Amino acid sequence: MFTEKEYSMTESGSKAETECRQALAQSGYAFGVTPASFHWSQLINPLGDKALALLAYETLIEQEPDNKAALEGIAYLYQIQGQADMASQYRQKLREVEARDSGIDEDSIEEVVSYLMARTGEAEQPDIAPLAYTKSHFDRYADSFDDHLVGKLEYCGPKLIKEKLDDIDPIFHFKSVLDLGCGTGLLGKELSEKHKNITGVDISGKMLSKAKSLGVYQSLSENDINTFLEESTEQYSVIVAADVLIYLGDLEPTFKLAFKNLKENGVLVFTTENSETVDVVLRNTGRYQHSSNYINKLATDFGFSKLSEESVQLRKEDGQYVDSTLYVLCKTSETTE
Repeated sequence: MFTEKEYSMTESGSKAETECRQALAQSGYAFGVTPASFHWSQLINPLGDKALALLAYETLIEQEPDNKAALEGIAYLYQIQGQADMASQYRQKLREVEARDSGIDEDSIEEVVSYLMARTGEAEQPDIAPLAYTKSHFDRYADSFDDHLVGKLEYCGPKLIKEKLDDIDPIFHFKSVLDLGCGTGLLGKELSEKHKNITGVDISGKMLSKAKSLGVYQSLSENDINTFLEESTEQYSVIVAADVLIYLGDLEPTFKLAFKNLKENGVLVFTTENSETVDVVLRNTGRYQHSSNYINKLATDFGFSKLSEESVQLRKEDGQYVDSTLYVLCKTSETTE
């Protein structure tokens, strides 16, 4: 759910920005004589004077070092001129500003910036999205989460998982459910009509406040899912993770811990975004994609049997459904070390 941001050169209306807009217009990078609303994507104009545009941005950045529009614009100009290293330097500075604006504490800035750069292949891919960034993102997203995800993106993960559990519940007789990354409680609400013993865990306290107000969870825990599973001494009939593992690249720890926390014949139900090329890849959306081969290998390695693997229309992005899969795995034997 992370998206590339678009910035307008009318953000602050400062004298420095006004002078920058005027200089950009003179160098051929704005519509009309007076660029009342400049957007950096207009820099694609092949007839513009790149040297003058660079100078305009550099002058603005000297006065306003954290001006995101200028950092984005100058990075783009360097990129289209083949100066990838210079472009990367300015994009890194932009990511630092974004991280601070998102409320990331200084101790986590370096890790978060590396992750943000990894989305576009400019840093090594981390095993998971930084917890500080994930928490900050979903804390900020909490108030609009349901409306955006369900209304705009047509998210149907909870409905799909409920239907799948309804199909197999008569066979397995589920008594307890662990909702990993429960968020605002969309899945808990779906399951609550039939399942009364539901535990929720999420890293975002603000998300959990929304979930608590529903009154469908027996208990809620503010924690990242792997730490919760590692510390838990409980075993559950069902562990569900709806649109959650997309923020974890390496799923080995999660599979191992989920197996530990499942009762015999318990099931692990989760969704993924699909990778057709490699086992695990971080996309510029900030989400990880996993291949079917990778998921099935982990299932075998950690003692699960696969009950089902189904291609689903989980939610939309840019008007198109994201290529996703719904898995149901069953714990059939104790793992061997």
